[in-house]
Amino acid sequence: MTDENHDTDVNMLISFEQSFTMIRIIDNLFLSSTFDIKAEVLGVDDSNEHDFDIAFAKVRFWLENVVSRCIAFRRGNEAALKMLITEDGKNNSGNLLMLTPDEPTDESIAVLMQAKMTALAAGRLIFGSVEIKSNNLNGLRFTFVGSAHDVLPGMDDWVGAPNFFTQPWWDRDDASTIDVVPAEDTDLTKTPAWAYDLDFIANAMRPPQEPLFRAEFKPTIINGGKADE
Repeated sequence: MTDENHDTDVNMLISFEQSFTMIRIIDNLFLSSTFDIKAEVLGVDDSNEHDFDIAFAKVRFWLENVVSRCIAFRRGNEAALKMLITEDGKNNSGNLLMLTPDEPTDESIAVLMQAKMTALAAGRLIFGSVEIKSNNLNGLRFTFVGSAHDVLPGMDDWVGAPNFFTQPWWDRDDASTIDVVPAEDTDLTKTPAWAYDLDFIANAMRPPQEPLFRAEFKPTIINGGKADE
């Protein structure tokens, strides 16, 4: 507020909130976890309401339909790998798997969520600080402030090359929650089924490009069976 005209600077802050569930393995402990997440939403210069709707829809789909089916564990957890992945590299469970660089603690999940949600937004918006709370920590709430890219490894340090992708799963605009080391004879041009594209959501929400009726369209008037006078 200024002394001269008493004008007040007003800022509108936007946040995104969602709940999701997953199973996570920390060391040798299995935890059934429900998370509440609240993330700061930062618009970009040319973003609009439709862009926001698409971004939020993709993030919600991923959390509700992918993450909720996941068992999350640290990639270096040998016991979990032996239990859940067969010798030929196939998923041995009926769940999807989420591989994390560190133990999937609340703090680690907050960082991964910031990165992945921003990737799914695909430039339409950016997610800033992320606040997360699980049902496992007696009401403790964690807030990550910063850039996930300053904390998470790049692809070379994560799984190395060659690979199907140049970015880890948390930096990709797809449904994936894992990365794997391909076998030597693998065709790297074929995207794995678990990394499917979510653009079908944006396509379904695309506004119609053509008018509902053509200019030359003339409706037929029906008299409803009334006899002509």
